[in-house]
Amino acid sequence: STFDQVFEYHYIPWSEERLVMRQEEVDYSKYEGVMAVDRYNIEVQLYFDWNETEDEINVLTQTIFDPFKSYYNFPQTDLASCFINIYFDLVEIDRREFQEEVETGNYTKEEVVEMYNYHLEEIKKLKSNYFNEVERGTRIQALRKWNEVVKTELGIDNMDLFQIKD
Repeated sequence: STFDQVFEYHYIPWSEERLVMRQEEVDYSKYEGVMAVDRYNIEVQLYFDWNETEDEINVLTQTIFDPFKSYYNFPQTDLASCFINIYFDLVEIDRREFQEEVETGNYTKEEVVEMYNYHLEEIKKLKSNYFNEVERGTRIQALRKWNEVVKTELGIDNMDLFQIKD
């Protein structure tokens, strides 16, 4: 896969600040005949660390945007930014669920690793569903549905922030 459209940073932890891609001059004609699905990938990782001391266990989790495995070989638009940020937010919602599960029980490291692996599988399914339903954000009604999930869970309205109208 090509990295023509790379992102400006190294690994980026999730925050309420929105991700915006670097604007570059790209010859999109070289992608003629390449299926749209092969022209982009947005990679978001669920990071998890287990820290155990004599008297306590801390499980740290974070949602990380991976710019090394992410590329977007289409024009950089507000719609593209909205699409990418909603996905990043959806993974953050899953991370919070995982963190809450871990904190509400007295689990062994093996059990937490099992829960983590379950969430990785859920994120894979989420990515597939989201990417297929919204087609890079071009299906506005589907995008609106996912935007509502983010708005409800995180209080962030990406469609409003990026001024996406029907």
